Amino acid sequence: MKIDLNNAAGSLGPAEWAAKGAAGRSTEASTDASQDRATISTQSSAVQNLAAQALNTPEIRQDKVSALRDAVNNGTYSLDPSKIADAMVESEG
Repeated sequence: MKIDLNNAAGSLGPAEWAAKGAAGRSTEASTDASQDRATISTQSSAVQNLAAQALNTPEIRQDKVSALRDAVNNGTYSLDPSKIADAMVESEG
């Protein structure tokens, strides 16, 4: 293994290396500042709207729960044992 003793970064500790890197970046940033540009995405408001809708949606969909409760109470809710068994076998695989 060859060790390059001329490499200054190798002789610096983590704190000095980070400081040197930050100093180099600030110099580069000041020379390239005229090329910096920012754009605003229209998707941000769409994401915020969807997030607000999700937060306002109730965790329990009472209409579905009520329909299932009524079907069970009336005896009209039917289960297919073979579909249940198939689903159980598939979930194990």
